[in-house]
Amino acid sequence: MKVLAVHWQEEVLREVERTLPSDWIVCSMTSGLDALLSARAERFDLIFGCINLPVVSGIELARSVRNLSANQKTRIIFLSDGAETEGQRELIRRLEIDTLTIGEIGSVVP
Repeated sequence: MKVLAVHWQEEVLREVERTLPSDWIVCSMTSGLDALLSARAERFDLIFGCINLPVVSGIELARSVRNLSANQKTRIIFLSDGAETEGQRELIRRLEIDTLTIGEIGSVVP
């Protein structure tokens, strides 16, 4: 399984890497722009992200992935702290993004 993980906090990325099975390939990034470029160039089985990313927001990343990449059908999961606005929650719903807390990451493992 190949996973793209993007979050502005490196410690969150390390937690994602520790929680997922060791045989999964995790490409970790702190920039929404870097993640967007990777999602356009490579195929991923799963994408972890968040709303607040530098350069390109999580919403813009997800919108671009859904419209302009080889990952249009790839499951996207935003790591949430519950502080999203109603407008952000609506965009997350429309873009078919799942949300989990950090503690729930292990629930995506089959």
